[in-house]
Amino acid sequence: MNCLGENTSKKEKDVQRRKAKGNIAAEWSFIFVLVSIILNLLPPLLPPRFSMVCLTGLRIVAPLAVIFGIIGIYKIKKSKGELGGVVPSLCGIIIGTAVVTWIATGGIEEMKSRMICYSPRMVCGTNISGLGRAMLIYSNEYGKYPTPDKWCDLLMEHADATEKTFLCYGAVQNGDEGPCHYAINPHCQPNSNPEMVLLFEANGSWNKFGGVELLTFVNHKGYGCNVLFNDGRVEFVSPAEVVELRWTDERGERIEEANSVEE
Repeated sequence: MNCLGENTSKKEKDVQRRKAKGNIAAEWSFIFVLVSIILNLLPPLLPPRFSMVCLTGLRIVAPLAVIFGIIGIYKIKKSKGELGGVVPSLCGIIIGTAVVTWIATGGIEEMKSRMICYSPRMVCGTNISGLGRAMLIYSNEYGKYPTPDKWCDLLMEHADATEKTFLCYGAVQNGDEGPCHYAINPHCQPNSNPEMVLLFEANGSWNKFGGVELLTFVNHKGYGCNVLFNDGRVEFVSPAEVVELRWTDERGERIEEANSVEE
């Protein structure tokens, strides 16, 4: 009896020791899957150089989550349930497999193409916003916006606009050296509707003015373009949203013009 009790006690101690030790493979599987999720979310928030590092790490970490998850399940079965870690192992296998599948079907390449477009888009948005502030300075001084056929010159002379502010770096990357990648809507004045387009992206020129017929999407791979409205806000407008832009005080006229561009 004592011998049997000692064997039982020893077995219980072994089980407790294993449980205390834990399923290291399952733990690492869960860690790798958490890292995979973080690496997948970070790229749009980081500069391109660091984004590429994250995506390279994702190719390595996601398969490791699956491998360690499988090892964790194998250890649980081998221990006949004495080891825990089923949930972390399954998380590693399921989520890791989903990420690996996403990578295999071109997910990373699609994200890279979006990031290549996203960074110039931000710089472009910052520049056109800076031109909007220059417009505000000019209008506060003279009570109106610059004369359309001289607007670039006047902003440089009277509102401290710099040459770099007139550039969209998406256009520069495409070989369009400017010197200005924006055009002014001549119908817009400080007292116009706040929703009216004031500045928008166009092919490189200087003192360019006009309407929807000049608007271009090529600077950002066709995803859209930055538009400055009369109330000072900047929005990235997709091709499908062009029909909603206000170019004059007459809604019917702006819709007719926008439709003619899409045709």
